[in-house]
Amino acid sequence: MKKLISLSLALLLALSIFAGCTPAQNDPAAPKEIVVGRGYDATTLDPAHGNDDGSYGVIFFLGEGLVRNKGGQIVPGVAERWELSDDGMEATFYLRKDAKWSDGQTLTAEDFHFTFLRMLNPERGFNYADSAFLFKNAEKYYNGEAEAKDVGIEVVDQYTLKITREEPSPETLYELAATAFYPVRKDFDEKHGVAYGAEAANIITNGAFTMTEWAHASKMTLVKNENYWDKDSIKLEKITMMLGVEGDTAVDMAMANQIDLMSTSKQEHVDTLTGVGFTNSSYAAGYQFVHMNSKGRNDETNKFMANSNFRRALNLAVNREAIVAAALKGRTPANRVSAPSMMGVNDTFNTEYAYEGWKAAGDLEEAKKYFDLAMTELGTTAADVPELSMLIMDSEGNMTIMQAVQDMFLNAFGITCKIDPQPIQQMIGKAISGDFDFWFGGVPAGTMDWLSSGSIGSAFYSDPDNDDYGTYNYCNERFNELYDQASVTMDIKERKDLMFEMEKILCEDPASILLGWNTTNVLLRDNYTGLLYSGEIVDYTYLDVK
Repeated sequence: MKKLISLSLALLLALSIFAGCTPAQNDPAAPKEIVVGRGYDATTLDPAHGNDDGSYGVIFFLGEGLVRNKGGQIVPGVAERWELSDDGMEATFYLRKDAKWSDGQTLTAEDFHFTFLRMLNPERGFNYADSAFLFKNAEKYYNGEAEAKDVGIEVVDQYTLKITREEPSPETLYELAATAFYPVRKDFDEKHGVAYGAEAANIITNGAFTMTEWAHASKMTLVKNENYWDKDSIKLEKITMMLGVEGDTAVDMAMANQIDLMSTSKQEHVDTLTGVGFTNSSYAAGYQFVHMNSKGRNDETNKFMANSNFRRALNLAVNREAIVAAALKGRTPANRVSAPSMMGVNDTFNTEYAYEGWKAAGDLEEAKKYFDLAMTELGTTAADVPELSMLIMDSEGNMTIMQAVQDMFLNAFGITCKIDPQPIQQMIGKAISGDFDFWFGGVPAGTMDWLSSGSIGSAFYSDPDNDDYGTYNYCNERFNELYDQASVTMDIKERKDLMFEMEKILCEDPASILLGWNTTNVLLRDNYTGLLYSGEIVDYTYLDVK
């Protein structure tokens, strides 16, 4: 009897799984919804703090800045129009009068003024505080050397906001489209303080969707914001994000009609789901590196990691082709810093500026030459190199990649490394504190190019006069000089020429070991249309159901 009951329960469970289709699939009159499989949870919904893709990948749907990145193009957001000065120093934004918060309260220029100054509050320690340094005197204000009135953010009237930059740049609109610049309302921030964004109830938003449920590590539920100014363009009424759903689990749930969209880097997942009618599209979201801590995690490893020839030897010893074949299938092994799709002046950058920074298959002869040179400079031998630490997020894919690099270092030079797998939040903490010699991670490709804010240009820029050695503890004075020039020029040809010189520096004095470009396959049930890639975000804001 027990066996029969067990079989009956199993049958009921199986039937319930295959009956789990989304309403839009089964009933044309049902609300338009989508269920998305996501690998991991957000750490926060605070726009100024959410610097992991688990966070900004959700914040993107909840808010909207002055302008919007829509499929890689800058379009009006809360501002219906704007004026840019010829010298790239000023921008005036005219806000639409029908822009509202999700509770129906009017959104004003003062809300953006509060938001941008909030980012610059040093006591809050926001991850994106330095993004706001683009405003005139913002960094001085952050350091207590200027007052709020000195910062280049001016409320002209209720619906007009003027900003003045610290330095000229052609990237103003791209920068302000980032989630970090989404508005935060003062009364909600004052009410929740450091807990702002920690729960669904602790935020007020202004974007296409609002959040009605956040079951941490399990599920998020977003619904259409009826107070959104462009609500008529939003067809989906509900987005359900299933958290911790990735890899084979996500494929199984997609096959069982339990999710409608998933992302993967594995070709076998693509083959399985396209075989049953899913559509696949791919995009290069960013760079995948084994970051090298040029200061080392301690004094012992600093002796070696600070040596340029030591880092260059390591970079040359890595066989990217082998790593891509084993663990990064479908991606392009890198032989330079600039991605193949990055634009130059009139054509792709790599077409206009042909270059090979290293051999994609590795070059052991050259690697050993630079390694021997490093040992001579340091007065040491390979036996003196201490065990080096390799920090990764705790996942099977990351472990496979770092084990391959670990083996390549051992076989080429006899160097031993210990892999340090950590949950994502702990990994980020250790990376920020510099507790690593190598760290497998990534940075965005950049909205215009890799000089854009948040990509490798800003990550490797440093200010040694202020003891700031950049995000990855890298310091090259010539790179810094070129960065200062390239980031302010309004001449695109000059910008690209300078970037080419910067790229050669990063190949000859490497800060990181670029493996390839983070190409992600997005598998979507074929009854949905309108998928976009907006910057590094898989954007299903404008999806519709056939």
